[in-house]
Amino acid sequence: MNRLLRRLTLGAVSAIAALTGFACAQTAPQTPELQQKWKDKSMQTIVVRNLEGQPMNLADLKGKVVLVVNVASRCGFTGQYTDLAALHQRFKDRGLVVRAFPSNDFGGQEPGSPKEIREFCSTTYKVTFPVLEKVQVKAGPGQSELFEFLGTRTGKL
Repeated sequence: MNRLLRRLTLGAVSAIAALTGFACAQTAPQTPELQQKWKDKSMQTIVVRNLEGQPMNLADLKGKVVLVVNVASRCGFTGQYTDLAALHQRFKDRGLVVRAFPSNDFGGQEPGSPKEIREFCSTTYKVTFPVLEKVQVKAGPGQSELFEFLGTRTGKL
C-alpha cells in the first residue's frame, strides 16, 4: 500500500506541476515562531470548513494521499478543474483525495460567494471532490492554518 501511495503522490504532484508550472509559488516565512508552532503537529491536526461553513477534520484523511489545491474561478488556470476532476475520479478508490481551496489573494480572481463558487464548480466543471471555504493563502494575519502549516513545512506557498 505504501508503494501505491508514493506512486500516487508522485503522479499527482507531476500532474499539478505540469498543469500549473508552479506559476503562483512564492516563498513562505520560516520564522522560529512558526517552526515551533508546527514542530510537533501534522496536517491531520487542522480543521477546515466546507463552502457551507461546516467543519471538516483533516484527521479523517489519515493514510490517504491528499492533494491540496488553491483555486479561483477567474484564474488563467481555472481549466485545471477538468484535470483535477479526472484525477479525482481515476484515483479516488486508490487513496487519492483532492481538496480545493478557493482564494481571492491573487489579483481578485475569486470574488464569488460560497454559493456562486459551488454553482460554478458544479455546473461548469462537474466537480465532485470537496471545494472548501475561501481562504487566505498569502502569509500574514488571517492566513489559513492549513496554508500556514504547508508553507512552514515546505518553504513555499
